[in-house]
Amino acid sequence: MKDFERREEFVSLTVRALREEDPDRFVECLLKRESYIGSLLEDGPHVFGGEIEACLQKEREILNRLEAEKKRIVQALDDLSIKKRAFRAYSPRFPLPPMPAFFKVTG
Repeated sequence: MKDFERREEFVSLTVRALREEDPDRFVECLLKRESYIGSLLEDGPHVFGGEIEACLQKEREILNRLEAEKKRIVQALDDLSIKKRAFRAYSPRFPLPPMPAFFKVTG
């Protein structure tokens, strides 16, 4: 594959990733880019020619989106942790009866 083709595929995957709303598909597109990064870095930045600034801006957008996704996931985990802790700390008190150990199911 020529430098031009690798660069175009890399840029195409970058644009596709930025357009994706679904976080899983976003990461999937980023992972597909992985196979092109090594060969493009070996050839140096001259492969991108005059598009270097535009590519750097897209990479900044990807980084910002990854950081936002990381914050969202950490917040969701924190919320889950708080709920789980609250659930474990719950002990029934009057007027609520304790949970019955056995249920009798009929008919």
